[in-house]
Amino acid sequence: MLQVFINGPPGAGKSSLAERLCENYNLAHIATGTLLRDNIVKNTKVGSEASNCIRRKELIPDAVVIDMVADAVSQCAKIGKEGWILDGFPRTAEQCTAMRNKQIVPSLVIILELEESECIKRITGRMFDTVTKRIYHEKYHIPSSLDVSKRLCRRKDDALERILPRMEAYRVHGASISEKCALEAFRMDAKEDLETVFRSACHLIKQSQCNTENSDNQMEELQRSNSKSKRTQNPTEHHSTDNPLHLISSESNSFVSSNNINTQRLENECVSLKSEANQAVTSLVEAVQRVQTAKKESADREIQWIAPFKVMLEDGFNVKKHGRRGRPHIRTVYTDLDHSRVFWQNSSEKRTENGSYLKRPTIDQSLALCEVLRVVRGQETNVLKRSGKKELSHLYVSLITEKRSLDLEFETEEMAIFVANGFRTLLAL
Repeated sequence: MLQVFINGPPGAGKSSLAERLCENYNLAHIATGTLLRDNIVKNTKVGSEASNCIRRKELIPDAVVIDMVADAVSQCAKIGKEGWILDGFPRTAEQCTAMRNKQIVPSLVIILELEESECIKRITGRMFDTVTKRIYHEKYHIPSSLDVSKRLCRRKDDALERILPRMEAYRVHGASISEKCALEAFRMDAKEDLETVFRSACHLIKQSQCNTENSDNQMEELQRSNSKSKRTQNPTEHHSTDNPLHLISSESNSFVSSNNINTQRLENECVSLKSEANQAVTSLVEAVQRVQTAKKESADREIQWIAPFKVMLEDGFNVKKHGRRGRPHIRTVYTDLDHSRVFWQNSSEKRTENGSYLKRPTIDQSLALCEVLRVVRGQETNVLKRSGKKELSHLYVSLITEKRSLDLEFETEEMAIFVANGFRTLLAL
């Protein structure tokens, strides 16, 4: 049975490749989004649990999602499929471990690699057919039918403000996922067109199947050999060799003095110590170079995603704000162009043609970022302890100053992580 896991950043083409491979190899396409929708529609036990979480605006627990995946995997053979493809799931190392505990382990891992700028271009241009559920693109994949074009729409998850947190989540968890899922993962350049990527994936699958067959044949041969050896060997029988070893008497080697032996031993030990010292120095130099490279790559990645975060702050984003009094309300949060002060206003306030508010916020509706001492996630402040809920603590982000705090509640944990990391980086906290 063919068992494949396709991983990669949002927009790299995981689902498109998975669909082609499933058609070509008669595999089951396992995508958690589709599984969730199907289970909710069928009102299964896990579907009911997921529906309740969505109604309460809570994240669906890993255990619920993994149970859905395990059920889908177990059904593959029953519905005549010759294997399965996991499309973008698991997403964290913890989910990988839970999958292993369920005996769901891919035999082949394919990682699609694509620059973030290209991923964003692909996602923001995606169009969704509400009837066939097929995905098109305003530039790369335009439908030939006019009727199809008329009913295309964009999904909320494809908006830029929702893409950036997903990118950050992949940066944080992507590498550890591949390491957890398999000893070896194959990386593929997703910049190529789908047909080229598909052919490369087929080549990897063929190579993987050949390696598996060779390994099985070698194991069978080894078992046959061991079995034959056990039948023919007699443990009580002693065999003499044609050329027995000749013992050299100590008398015939009396010319080798103890001093010569000791000198030779010391020279050997010196050579050995020098070799070990050289190896240690080389290893240390390589380790320093790896650390420097990792720091540079980390800094480059930080520069790549902090720029979109600043743009998001300048444009403003809607979020639920908790206050010292009353219930939380949706507010538009934004900063000035030099990112020195963060403001919040009623999202329904009228704006001018260039996007600025007709009614300016008061000083009480802003926070000087230079006064922020900490950026924390969770139910840490008195405000959130009063008006928040413990089960939603993973959605909370607070900017804390000496006298007050700005307490925000996001729709997803990914967005909360993205904004918290963004403010920490911006403020060098």
